[in-house]
Amino acid sequence: MKDLFIKPTINDLAREAGVSLATVDRVMNNRPGVRDATIMRVRHAVEKLGYVRNTAAASLARSRFLHFLFILPDHRDDAFCLELTRRLHDYEATMIWQCLHLTILKAPNFEPQTIKKWVTDIVPDRIDGVALFAPETPPVRDAIDHIRARGIATVALVSDQPSSTRDYFIGIDNVAAGRTAARLITRFHPHRQGRLLVITGARLERNHLERRFGFDCVVRETSSGFTVLPTVEMKRMGKDPQEIHKALAHIFRRDRDISGIYVSGGLGPDLAACLRHLKQTHAHHRKMMIVAHELTPLSRQALEDGTLDAVISQNQEDLIRNTIDVLRTKVDETSAHLADNHLRIDIFLKDNMPLP
Repeated sequence: MKDLFIKPTINDLAREAGVSLATVDRVMNNRPGVRDATIMRVRHAVEKLGYVRNTAAASLARSRFLHFLFILPDHRDDAFCLELTRRLHDYEATMIWQCLHLTILKAPNFEPQTIKKWVTDIVPDRIDGVALFAPETPPVRDAIDHIRARGIATVALVSDQPSSTRDYFIGIDNVAAGRTAARLITRFHPHRQGRLLVITGARLERNHLERRFGFDCVVRETSSGFTVLPTVEMKRMGKDPQEIHKALAHIFRRDRDISGIYVSGGLGPDLAACLRHLKQTHAHHRKMMIVAHELTPLSRQALEDGTLDAVISQNQEDLIRNTIDVLRTKVDETSAHLADNHLRIDIFLKDNMPLP
């Protein structure tokens, strides 16, 4: 009986198939010069022994490192992007043992033309795969199509690029995330009625558009006493905290019946301070429900002090790990199972936050 605790090696394959190690290597790497009957013997040995190729070991044996490029937005006040960058740098320090090298570029202001230039300038011999967290715009789409045509594996990260030829999308189902936010507010609001405000970072980013769509769908489906107001875009409020405070104060003077807020992106420090002040100083708004995205140190504090009622989040470890696994699988052309494109949607309350 085969020992289930010992993994078969390439030597076992050669012995089982009755061929040399060099022949097994040619078959495993799809090199020419091997007869069909010999290929079938090696493949039969793979199935019989349950051999799983160790791509990291194979790369090490060939003295080849895979080089993956991550392009992210340079949102300096976005705790989610900052945390994602930090985790990627942590991964980079350990990737050498898996024969991987990571490069991280941050695009100022989510600028599509900058991203397009970076992507189209990629040299295929130097970059094996690209993961992009970028706006879905024609320049970005064209850049993705350009490098895909040159054989470079490409993954859309956090926000999808369905109009392009990207290989895969890794992130939560953003429509489902928006539906979840609306369900939380409409189901658990103490008054079950009122006007709902949606605040976003940049309303034309696809992930925010999808979240708003899902949010609106649930409000319509429930036939509730809630009305959704037009989206408020943080980008249009400027960078000055006083301007943000004035803009929100004006909105709440104009619409005194606002009973719920959905922050469809990460919670920034200025917005958190404004919402905290609003809840603590206006009795009318103390029962207002607020749901935001991404569990960060800032959103943790907002849950603790009652500013936020719930946080919808995605696991960044899974986000990074699945992206790297998919890129490596596409580059190595293995038959390994690709990670699910939609990550689990987590819902955190004050009472169930994991340890930092």
